[in-house]
Amino acid sequence: MIRGIARRTVFENDRDAGYFLSRVARAARRVDRGPRVLRAHDPLSLLVESRERGLSYAMRRIQNEYVRWFNRGRKRDGALFRGRFRSQPVESLQYRRLLVRYIDENAVLARLVPDAALYPHGSARADARSRGPLWLARSWVEGEVRARTGTRAYEPSRYAACFGAPGSPSLARVVERRIEVPAGGRDPLDDLPGATSERMLEWMRRKARLADQTRIDLPVCDAARVVKRVRV
Repeated sequence: MIRGIARRTVFENDRDAGYFLSRVARAARRVDRGPRVLRAHDPLSLLVESRERGLSYAMRRIQNEYVRWFNRGRKRDGALFRGRFRSQPVESLQYRRLLVRYIDENAVLARLVPDAALYPHGSARADARSRGPLWLARSWVEGEVRARTGTRAYEPSRYAACFGAPGSPSLARVVERRIEVPAGGRDPLDDLPGATSERMLEWMRRKARLADQTRIDLPVCDAARVVKRVRV
């Protein structure tokens, strides 16, 4: 994730976004250290597979090249991004699936387009077609669609059946809460694990490992939804 300094607009037009993606594509083609891009939006939110060292190198180069290009075209100087990029490990298959929907639906929740597949700078547009850009690693997403729809070949029309359900502010809050949890740390708002016995904690960890490998102290549902279910 990358954010503009002082919340400024980083992409002022489609040409800006296209140039940034060209830098992402260039980094992804570096077989020795480039990240495999699984998902992209805007494209300041990326879901990638990469070694930490390779990711740091790639993102530093992407940001530096884009800032130089952006400043040169506008006769400005100075920083454009709010420091270093942020990254968090994705530790479970279920959370990875959740992130695909979250990233796809960013443009919809921002009211830029009525459907994620219509957004020109997001991966959902590529997955709604038989082919996408070479830098976008589609094998995992296509495998998920084939497995969940029982088809042998990837059919773009079936993507929406797996990942196209409308997003919600609740989904966004869960993901954003998890993003704020430090890697290897705890959610400061999570009271249950901190208040229970070590024996109960071990039982919870064992059940989590059997379920989906998710750490027991990570948010999986937002507070408003929990309260609503309890009241029902």
